[in-house]
Amino acid sequence: MKVGILGGGQLAQMLIQAGRELGVKFEVFTSEQGCPAGQLAEVTVGSFNDQAQMVAFFKRNHFITYENENLSVELLQSISENSSSLFPSANILEVISARFSQKQFFHHLGIPTAPVFFVENSSDVPSALEKVGVPGIFKTNRLG
Repeated sequence: MKVGILGGGQLAQMLIQAGRELGVKFEVFTSEQGCPAGQLAEVTVGSFNDQAQMVAFFKRNHFITYENENLSVELLQSISENSSSLFPSANILEVISARFSQKQFFHHLGIPTAPVFFVENSSDVPSALEKVGVPGIFKTNRLG
């Protein structure tokens, strides 16, 4: 069995280390040379937005997973329409790719989280601090 991992960071590296003990082979798709996971697996360097490269990657591997949420949901939905090999699904990626939607999803499932308030601009800060309290943490909704 061969598993493809979108992203080659430390999480991918740890997955490969655990999977190799079970006899699983891995290929990493990354946008940069010299990624941590590349020391342990076959590596393809390319653009996460290049549909042809991604389709070829899907075809070379039995199962695909990802190690970060900064991927194109639309592209992965398109590619995985004809494949059941993406785990977690692109629908899950859509939920986890934005911190606020993650929190809303957890609340919907009854999973407790720290207080959260979506801040779109500086005028929202006083309301956020009133709801969340001090000290509080500001995070970007996507990326970073």
